Amino acid sequence: MLRIFRERRLWARVVLCVLVGMLALGLIGSTIAWYLEPGQRAPGSSPRPDRDEPGSQTEEDQLKALYAEYETMLAASPDDLAVLTGSARVAAELGYFYFQEGKQVEGREFYQRAVAHYEGVLARQEEPGIRLELAEAYQALGSFEQAEQELQTVLEKDPGNVQAQVQRGLLREAWQDWSGAAEIWEALAQEQADLAVREFAQARLEMVREKLK
Repeated sequence: MLRIFRERRLWARVVLCVLVGMLALGLIGSTIAWYLEPGQRAPGSSPRPDRDEPGSQTEEDQLKALYAEYETMLAASPDDLAVLTGSARVAAELGYFYFQEGKQVEGREFYQRAVAHYEGVLARQEEPGIRLELAEAYQALGSFEQAEQELQTVLEKDPGNVQAQVQRGLLREAWQDWSGAAEIWEALAQEQADLAVREFAQARLEMVREKLK
């Protein structure tokens, strides 16, 4: 049941993870997925189960079952941060899944649940990675100002956090603030020591400059 959840989350932000060297963190969010073609999957990953195949369990069924498991554990251990975090991540994944399926109402519902769980984690313990995931959930909901606030909170404490900087650039693009995005990408393209980050930022900068023409 965990396999398909991990596969989608890995592919959703594989580009960003390569950029910032965060593969060791394990569970990964979905920022870059906003810029991928809908339905695109990682090379070698299993196709979505055939909904008409007798006895098959759909991706939706697997995610909902996983979420139900987390919610059961959370009811028993409401202060368990690992369970609360897991529930937030599965809720966010369900939100992403429903958005990809064109089910906006269901998608927003689960992203809102994810936000509540992420905020619950942060109320108990400050964790930059969780705050970045919360920013992603806010972005998915179209709450750009709240997403920006979360990213700024991370950057105030760690101005060199590349993941937060990249997410800000992508957020500004989603916000259609092309001049703001250009400023972020230009800085990353010039200042980053990591070649992959500079190349990614330069590519985004060229795209944004086209929007500004």
